Amino acid sequence: MSGKDHKMKKILAISLLLAILAGCNTNENETQKTITISIAPQKYFAKALLPDNYDINMMVPPGASPATYEPTPKQLQKLSQSEIYVRIGKIEFEQVWMPKIKDINPELKVVDASEGVDFIEDGNGHGHVHEADPHIWTSPILAKQMTKNMSEAFIAQFPEDKEAINKNTEKLLKELEEIHQAIQGQLAAHSGKAFLIYHPALAYFARDYELRQMAIEHHGKEPSASDMTHILEKAKKENISTVFIQQQFDQRSAVTIADEIGAEVVVINPLSENWKSGILDISKKLKNSFE
Repeated sequence: MSGKDHKMKKILAISLLLAILAGCNTNENETQKTITISIAPQKYFAKALLPDNYDINMMVPPGASPATYEPTPKQLQKLSQSEIYVRIGKIEFEQVWMPKIKDINPELKVVDASEGVDFIEDGNGHGHVHEADPHIWTSPILAKQMTKNMSEAFIAQFPEDKEAINKNTEKLLKELEEIHQAIQGQLAAHSGKAFLIYHPALAYFARDYELRQMAIEHHGKEPSASDMTHILEKAKKENISTVFIQQQFDQRSAVTIADEIGAEVVVINPLSENWKSGILDISKKLKNSFE
């Protein structure tokens, strides 16, 4: 059996389980309000916006890759109890699973947190069908847009909590502006500089703060020998001293390139559940790499 056939069988099996779970939804926790999100950074925004009596079901847990993760039966059961699903936009997990989730849960309200976002088109030149870079949550500026979208969706779904959500929205937007200003202050002196990263997760962050992202891999594909040669040449030309790697990815290619150019490998976590801590850590490590 090919890898593709095996994956399709797993998806069909989980889809069947999802149907069973949807049909067996009990009255347990009838009064509890449950929402579902896709990835860990969204939990930061949802928790900040909603009152404490909400249960937040996360589909792709911390440490897992949104490109390959498959949901567990427990997650699917919680999903069937959710009143609203807030998707992040265009990550691969959603591209694969949202049609199945909607098919099995036709009454589930699905909201796209990326509504109105100015996406960066995929321009890596390798012929991939992906139309846009999905990593919008790494932008403090776009985080404001996502916050507004989520707030409007929550108020529409839970009007009884409108006052609390509005108050929390104002507080979160103020915090996001402060984070943006802090990062801008850190990186303003390094406008135009390039950084090297294994997986291209920081295109929107780079756009916010006028940096240039150089990526080693694209869409889960390791670089070819010629790609590696090109990357090495560019890295040396740019005097790159750091290679950034997400903790969710294999470090071997990053280590190889770092060894070739005499750079260090630095781990970052754009998928941190504590979004604020994660994004400020990225900013600090980028600043350090430029100095």
